[in-house]
Amino acid sequence: MADISKTRDLDAMMAERRSRPGLVRDLTDGPSAKAKDGRVFLSPLGWLVAVFCQIGLVVAIVLGALAIPPIWSCRDHDQRGFFAGDTFTACATQGIGARMTQFDQSVRRLILGSGR
Repeated sequence: MADISKTRDLDAMMAERRSRPGLVRDLTDGPSAKAKDGRVFLSPLGWLVAVFCQIGLVVAIVLGALAIPPIWSCRDHDQRGFFAGDTFTACATQGIGARMTQFDQSVRRLILGSGR
């Protein structure tokens, strides 16, 4: 109880906090990630290339998630046999179109329902 009643100045409290080890690890790469002159990217537009690569990776993953399941389904359907007039391409196109429509409706529901 006596410790609580003592008044402590702000500098002493901040010094005590700084002396404790951090609870969060430092995940930076340190000075080795930067070039000798302190720049991270070699060219002024290097960050733009990195952004386009990341956007391309996300788009490729989304398109793969939308296209691969119908293609596998049609591949299994191809082994069993199609009806007269059906082809693998038509089956895949119809399946991918259905998945795109479902994805579009999900995104619309998410956007329209976000204001609730």
